[in-house]
Amino acid sequence: MEHTLCNAQAAAVEERGAPVPGKRMTRSISRRRETALGWAMALPPVIGFLIFTFAPLIISFVMSLNEFSRYSYSLADMTYCGFENYKAIFADPDLWKALGITLLLCLSIPFEIFFGLLIANLLRKPFFGRRVLRVIFFLPNICSIVALAFVWTYMYSPQEYGLFNRILALFGADPLRWTSDAKMFLVCIIVMTIWNVMGYDALMFQAQIGNINQSLYESADLDGANCVQKFFFITVPMATPMIFYLALIGIIGAMQSYARIDAMDIDPYGMGPEDAGLTLVGYMMRAQEEPLAFGGLGISAATSFFLGIIIAVMTVINLKVSKKWVHYND
Repeated sequence: MEHTLCNAQAAAVEERGAPVPGKRMTRSISRRRETALGWAMALPPVIGFLIFTFAPLIISFVMSLNEFSRYSYSLADMTYCGFENYKAIFADPDLWKALGITLLLCLSIPFEIFFGLLIANLLRKPFFGRRVLRVIFFLPNICSIVALAFVWTYMYSPQEYGLFNRILALFGADPLRWTSDAKMFLVCIIVMTIWNVMGYDALMFQAQIGNINQSLYESADLDGANCVQKFFFITVPMATPMIFYLALIGIIGAMQSYARIDAMDIDPYGMGPEDAGLTLVGYMMRAQEEPLAFGGLGISAATSFFLGIIIAVMTVINLKVSKKWVHYND
């Protein structure tokens, strides 16, 4: 009788909207478990960020305020010098030359995106050999940069046996110096970069194009639109979210360019003929060996912070501008 009465009272309390004490305790325990699980899931990436990103960032900034003796890589060997490293690099004409060359490398991004989108659009419809073509287009992106550089070094060879010079010889043209010419070196790097990246862009665009509402293409067919019109008036606007993403990571990658240029240059201490391929990262690497007014790692750390600020500013500008031209297919 008492047990039945207690149940009736609990039911009456629950009907009035007041929680039952036992259920309230159960919910509290459930919330604690969810909170603990959330922290357990969030802690590994947070700890990884603190150890591998935030801590090195702080150490790098401290290094940029210190002078290191030449060829020294020990933090115990640094001497505080304030902002002298920043003054030294800003007074160096090579820094601004490296900045200009780095910005010029961004010219490859529109071509990478255009050819990637064009390839993805061509591979949109099923046909025989489509999967093989996907692999062929994506293959350069997974190959080693050094291996690709050796292949392109052969094709760009200024001698008669170079592939491009052989093609020119078929038309009776004189061989060109290609990467041995300071005026052509950067163009050669840009062409190689476009070929290297457009396969990845095409793969990403295929995923984006697959999400486009097919009724748009069907309506365009009924209106008599041709392939070119559908590409520029449907595919391109609907692919703007992916264009924005690829442009953003392309700019960040171009601003950090170094490996392709270093692998293409036969001079182990140079960055192309007459330093035609000297980028900010290349300037940073060279500063360890050829310090300016102050030494080694301090100059490199100051350059890295300068580069980081430029990338951050360009990223913010892209995010602001994207609101005017990126269209999301809601």
